[in-house]
Amino acid sequence: MADSANAHKISSSPFDNAASKPDHQADGFQNDSVDAWTHHALERLIVLKPTNAADQTGAGKDAPAKADAPNWGDKIQGAGTLPPSPYVFAALTESIKSDLKQDPQWGATNSAQKELLKQSASLGPEVDALKQLGLLDGAAQAGGVDKVNAMFDRHHIPVHLNEVGPDGIAAGGVFDFKADWKGKETKLTAPDENGKEKEYPAFEKGVKSYNVDGKTVIEVYRDDKRGITMYMTPADGDAKGYDAYKQAFDMTPGAKTPRDSYNEAIIPKMKVRDSGDVPQLIGMTAAGGLSVSQAKIFTSADFDQNGAEIKQGVAIGMTRSLALPPQPFVMDKPPLVWVVQDGASKPLIAFRVAQDSWKDPKKDQ
Repeated sequence: MADSANAHKISSSPFDNAASKPDHQADGFQNDSVDAWTHHALERLIVLKPTNAADQTGAGKDAPAKADAPNWGDKIQGAGTLPPSPYVFAALTESIKSDLKQDPQWGATNSAQKELLKQSASLGPEVDALKQLGLLDGAAQAGGVDKVNAMFDRHHIPVHLNEVGPDGIAAGGVFDFKADWKGKETKLTAPDENGKEKEYPAFEKGVKSYNVDGKTVIEVYRDDKRGITMYMTPADGDAKGYDAYKQAFDMTPGAKTPRDSYNEAIIPKMKVRDSGDVPQLIGMTAAGGLSVSQAKIFTSADFDQNGAEIKQGVAIGMTRSLALPPQPFVMDKPPLVWVVQDGASKPLIAFRVAQDSWKDPKKDQ
């Protein structure tokens, strides 16, 4: 892969349907996709940006959201901290469509699901191209999990679903990226999470740098053949949930972005391992009376003087919900009764019936 540099840009925000872009993006750069992971301890933002991405809008048919449902970025015992990439979830969705010939028609039952569906809803047309570039993979299976688990094994991702039963569906999506470069080992001193100075293992390599709204953004890697660029900049705050993606979009340089003065960068070596359940996805509904009953995620990122490797796997198991019989509407308060005729300008008659008149008209009472 080439380690050269050309800046690219995305046409509109995948995260908020913004009507206008930041000033440094005013050139209307190429339709690119953005994926980002944060390394919390060192507060570094890593962005992978393959080309040819469309605007991302829309969402599934939603049920009323639960007020106490978990949100992206919440620290929950046994759960992953980083959210699913919208592209990984889109790959999962497209696999259900292609492998099982059915549209899941997702429906959200909480705000976290609604946000993910909004970000991923229109990415389906891009999945095939990103699969051909080796960046995405996906699998789906009805009545079993072997095919989905085998896909994770191929990518060396330790995610495995439990059985879903004969009426269930298993599905998974993968992002898998590797970059090679040549740097040299060194050390850097920086404040830790508590503000105390600490020495960290690091590496130094050549970069391009840009000034985005007064902040330095470094281009760490460029693959011209696949149209992928990796950027880094010090993250703003904790960048929980999809905040990292929003920051990445705003900070991605465009053709008119001015260059900064840095040609070399010292970057901490990094090892990210984030995995567990995804409680935010439990209860998401799908066509055919299905709902998500298990969801798992694994995200890893390794950076050193020889290159970087970033992976994410997301898996869901869906089971058929036990359908309750339709419940009748109960008129348990005094009804308002009225009669209309198609051509009449007003109700022909209207009245309220209090409980003292709730009696069988066929009987004398």
